[in-house]
Amino acid sequence: ATTTTETNPEEQLALNTSKVLGHVALKGWQTGAILGPVAALIRYRSRLTAPLFLGYTTKFAAITTVLCTLAGAARLYPYDPIAVYDRVFRLEHNAGQIRTDMFATAGGMIALVALFRVRGSLLGKFALGNAAGIAAHVATSEEFRKSPNKI
Repeated sequence: ATTTTETNPEEQLALNTSKVLGHVALKGWQTGAILGPVAALIRYRSRLTAPLFLGYTTKFAAITTVLCTLAGAARLYPYDPIAVYDRVFRLEHNAGQIRTDMFATAGGMIALVALFRVRGSLLGKFALGNAAGIAAHVATSEEFRKSPNKI
């Protein structure tokens, strides 16, 4: 589904707004998938078990998803149709963003298979795979390899 302005303007605004908020929710999930495991390690230290780790990662990712979606909705308000359309157009044509999401999804699916026998949250396993997929994207991206390490 691409962005168009040929349909009812109110319907198109609703569709484009849902696309932007869906993207914001996905970025919130990915943020939680990256930060959740770190937070679980800090929170539970030596008494961390796989189910506890995966459960905490799931909760963290869910919370960041909700917070980012609310922030995105507040940022879009009052829902200017042209600005929302422009944002959807840029999201649909951003090769780096598309690649990040593909790597994150692939990582999540691989983690579900690889961690099949590990007890714990399926969403936590998927989130852990998302984080690994994003790390693989960053490690293999030409964009990141071109710039020198500034640390």
